[in-house]
Amino acid sequence: MKTVVSLSFRRPILGKYPTLTTYFILAFIILLSLPVSAKCVPQANSSENIPDTLVIEMTKMKGFGPFPKDFGILQTMDPSSPWIKSVPNIKGIPDNLRGLMFGTFEADFMQYIYQIYYAGKISEWLFNSCKNSWRWEPDSSEFTKNEIKGSIAFAAGYDENNRLKVLVDRNNNYDLSDDEYYFIPDIKEGQHFFDRYSDSLLFEAAYEYYDGHDIRKNKTWIYVDYSPEMLMPNRKSSSIALTVNHAEYYQGEFVLENKRYSIALISGGRPVVREYYKILIAEKGKDFTKGEFSDELGTEKGGLLRIGDNYYRLAKASIDGSHVTLIRDNFLSSTEGNQKGLKAFNFTAKTIDGQEVKFSDMRGKYVLIDFWGTWCSPCREEIKTLKTIYKTYKNKNLVMIGIANDNINNLKTFVDKQEIGWPQIAQDKDKNILRLYNVMSYPTIYLIDPEGRIIAKNLQDPDLLQKLKEIFPD
Repeated sequence: MKTVVSLSFRRPILGKYPTLTTYFILAFIILLSLPVSAKCVPQANSSENIPDTLVIEMTKMKGFGPFPKDFGILQTMDPSSPWIKSVPNIKGIPDNLRGLMFGTFEADFMQYIYQIYYAGKISEWLFNSCKNSWRWEPDSSEFTKNEIKGSIAFAAGYDENNRLKVLVDRNNNYDLSDDEYYFIPDIKEGQHFFDRYSDSLLFEAAYEYYDGHDIRKNKTWIYVDYSPEMLMPNRKSSSIALTVNHAEYYQGEFVLENKRYSIALISGGRPVVREYYKILIAEKGKDFTKGEFSDELGTEKGGLLRIGDNYYRLAKASIDGSHVTLIRDNFLSSTEGNQKGLKAFNFTAKTIDGQEVKFSDMRGKYVLIDFWGTWCSPCREEIKTLKTIYKTYKNKNLVMIGIANDNINNLKTFVDKQEIGWPQIAQDKDKNILRLYNVMSYPTIYLIDPEGRIIAKNLQDPDLLQKLKEIFPD
């Protein structure tokens, strides 16, 4: 399970794939030339006529499409949480349901953080903590201090017949009294959690967002289910926790060198497309599959794509998902990157013990890089597995490096207490390596071969242990 900075009552669920949740910052790429529409302009075979910029129109689609299903947990916030004052004032919360659960899902988490900070609802420390974790310096031209009704409210509880009833503020008026109850489908014996999902179960809910100029209204498809814990036959807790997420993606087409391609985009956990999203590209009529320099979940913002014989980078997507911009890479003499199949970015840094680490000096060895933080619960839980890996493979041509988005003093204290033996680099004020690798969630693990090429990314136990057994057979 990965950690992303989020409200405490919503945490990600992982199935077969890592969660894509998430909200983190890369620098916007400024387009210096007039965009050429890849959808409207046929491309000739001459390289001189291959556009440097592709701006592709996208259409919102229902469900997850070619992407893995991604869900989050919604439950009542702890009254002692520092976020408690940030919860919007929602009217019509029912008082006749047993075990009442109330929570909100934020359509644009970055805008939410921005507006509640300037409204005095969270501390400066908490605001700065979010900025530091996301490497985020919010621009007032992209966010507004005015209140945006970007929260979708949920309430759930049991009635006198012991049925779980769910209310969702579908019309975004911050009042649940005019919304109809929703009943989650019955649990079937032996049914797997991810098998319960169906596009037919989705319903629309409205929200507001800020596009940099105006407050606009939009709708998203919502999926609601029991949490995996509530589906357990012998669960101990009686508290209500729901699986909740928006279920939508965007799809378009474009032509390049007389070939037609399909493109799909999904936003990381929120309806508003900010800084964390992924795309998949396929020739028209073929399935979306992983391609060169991309993983099976799709290419991240800033990532490299091979389209035919050409290389493009995913530059940006519009906040409403209606357009995607790709920039041609005309200088692919160096294939360093953060994607599987590319050579890993080189870096030089000092460990918390003052020793210099040069990534280029590790050629000839397998390298495991763990991006993590002491504040990250899943990262701390993974330390036990990493200790096992270190003990097993440290004398088998494997080097391990920890790169922590953390305060150096906190990191030193934790490393000493846990007796962590591999080198640790703190990315406190200087976050150059995090920016270089575009790390957006934690933990993020890279496996790199002796030639410096990335062979695996985002692996977690047990997949990580299995991959290492393949590399180092007994």
